[in-house]
Amino acid sequence: MVHFNKGIILQAVLFLGFLLTLGLVWFEIRAWRRGTNRLTPRQNKLRIASAALMAAVFAMMLAGRWLPQENLILALSYWLFCTGLAILALFISILLMREVGESYLEEKKSMLKELGHGNREDGHDA
Repeated sequence: MVHFNKGIILQAVLFLGFLLTLGLVWFEIRAWRRGTNRLTPRQNKLRIASAALMAAVFAMMLAGRWLPQENLILALSYWLFCTGLAILALFISILLMREVGESYLEEKKSMLKELGHGNREDGHDA
C-alpha cells in the first residue's frame, strides 16, 4: 500500500493549481489576440494580471518548500511577499468583477433601450 504524506499531497495540489492557472492565462491571451472575448482591453489586462499573480503565488508556494528555514528573516520576508502578491491578486480580481458587472449593466440597459425603440417603430406600445 502506498502512503502519501501531507507535504506531497499539498505539493501536488499546488502544482495542479499552478498548471490550471497557466492554462487559463494561455486561453485568455489566445482569446484576447483573436478578439473573440467581449471584455474591454482594461478588463483583459486586469484578468491576465490577476491570473499571472496567482501563478506567481502558486510557484512561490511550491518553491517555498525548499527555502532554508534557518534564516528566519529571509523566510518571513519570502512568505510576506507571497502573501502580498496574493492580496494584490485578490484586489485586482475584485476590480475586475466590478468592471465586468458595470459593463454587463450598461449592456443590459442598452439592450432594453433598443428593445423599447424597436417596439415603437413597429407600432406597438411597450
